[in-house]
Amino acid sequence: NDAYDYMCRRIDELFPGMFSNEEKAKEIKFYDVGTTEYPTLEQYKALEEKNYPYILSNHPTTGIKRGNECLLRVLNGVLWSYDDGTLARLNGFTGNLGSFDALGKFPVIYRTENIESEKVFHLLDGDISIADAVNSAEKLLLELNLSERELPFNMRIRNVNVLDIGNDCCAFYFGIVPVYKSIKSDCILPDDSVFGFSTISDSTNERDSCGELIMCESDRICRYGYLNPASVYDVTKSSSTASIIPLKNAAQTVSEYLSEDMHFNVLSISAGNKSFSDFSSYPTDSESYESYERRTITVRPCWRFVLQPLTGNTDRLYYIFIDMVTGKAYSTVQQTQSDVKYD
Repeated sequence: NDAYDYMCRRIDELFPGMFSNEEKAKEIKFYDVGTTEYPTLEQYKALEEKNYPYILSNHPTTGIKRGNECLLRVLNGVLWSYDDGTLARLNGFTGNLGSFDALGKFPVIYRTENIESEKVFHLLDGDISIADAVNSAEKLLLELNLSERELPFNMRIRNVNVLDIGNDCCAFYFGIVPVYKSIKSDCILPDDSVFGFSTISDSTNERDSCGELIMCESDRICRYGYLNPASVYDVTKSSSTASIIPLKNAAQTVSEYLSEDMHFNVLSISAGNKSFSDFSSYPTDSESYESYERRTITVRPCWRFVLQPLTGNTDRLYYIFIDMVTGKAYSTVQQTQSDVKYD
C-alpha cells in the first residue's frame, strides 16, 4: 500500500492530469514477481495471500508506462527513473522508454566536467549557458521528491554532455551523482552510450556510474534515471578522520605512480567519494554470486585525477585516485569510443 501510494503521488507530481485514479489502479504494476504478466496492486495482494513463491523481494518495485508517452519506476521506495517521452518522440523511438539511450540516439557535440562553463547552447525554448542550465537543473533536482523516506545523501550534477536533438536545438545530458557531507561521488565519464562503459583495468574493483538528468527546455527535466544506492544497499557510517592528504602531496603521488615514459593531459582534479571492494571480477558460480551480492562496499574520500594520454593509446582515460587518509594510489582505465573528447 505504501509503495502504491508513493507511486500515485509521484505520478500526480511528474505527469499532472495524465492518469485518473481508475487508470492508476489498472496501469500501476508491480515488477518484483516471477510472472510473465506484471500484477496490479490488487493482483499483487492476492499473490501474497497465497504465499506465491515468486515474489522476489520485501520491497516492491513499482512502475507505470504508456507507450513512448511516459515512464515512471520506483525501487524500494526510491525514484529509479522517469521519462516524459519528449526525446523519444523527437528521435522517432517507439520502443520501451526504459531502454531509450539518449547518448546513443543523439549526436554528442560537446562534453565537459566544467559545470561552471559559460558556453551557450540553444534549447527548445532558447539560448542558455551550461552554468545557468546546471543551476536550473540542480534546483529542479533538489525539489524532486526522490523517496518517501529521508535519504542519507542528495543528488548533484557532476558532468555535462550536449546533444544535438535536431532543428538547430540541443539538450543537456547531465551526469548526476550522490553527494554526502558536501562531497560528490566519483563516476566514470559517460561515453557514446550510457549502457556502454568499457574499462580495461580497475584496481578499485567498483565502477561508479553516474545517473542521468536530461533537460531540453531551461525550466523542465524531461528524463531522470539513477539506481540509487539507498534503494539497494544498507548505508552505514564506519569511520571519521580529522585530517587529509594535501592536494600537492596527492599530485606528487600521481606523478610517481605513473610510468615515466607516459605523458598526459590533465582533464580535471577534484575531491570525491570513491567506492572500493575486494571482488576483482564478476562471479561465475552461484556460491560466489551469493557472496558478491552481499559484499561490503567501502566508500572513501579520494583526490581524483582524470588524465588523457598524449602518446600511445590516446583513446583512453586514466582515473587516478589518491586516498585522502592513507595516501594510497588506485587507478581505473577506461576505453573510450566517442570521437568527441572531454574539454
